[in-house]
Amino acid sequence: MRAVGVRELKTHLSRYLREVERGEVLLVTDHARVIAELRPAGNQKVALSGSDRVVLEWAEQGLVRLPTASDESQVLPASPLSSPAGLSAALLEEERGEE
Repeated sequence: MRAVGVRELKTHLSRYLREVERGEVLLVTDHARVIAELRPAGNQKVALSGSDRVVLEWAEQGLVRLPTASDESQVLPASPLSSPAGLSAALLEEERGEE
């Protein structure tokens, strides 16, 4: 499940409708507030995880703001941290006892 703003939905409606047809559930937002839910028609049921249900409830209550595809403020900056090449693989091998 993901959120999409009204403007983005209008601009790319056909694409989003194809996603819904494939079983995706879309939350439509207006000014960071969930105003609608698009889901496949008929008796198809989409299983939501427990955390998805909680986050959806929070969004409906205005406690959290769901990201939208065109929301530039949701882009995180690159991490200033770095590590030497191969460090992750070496640590994983050590953890697995594959030294």
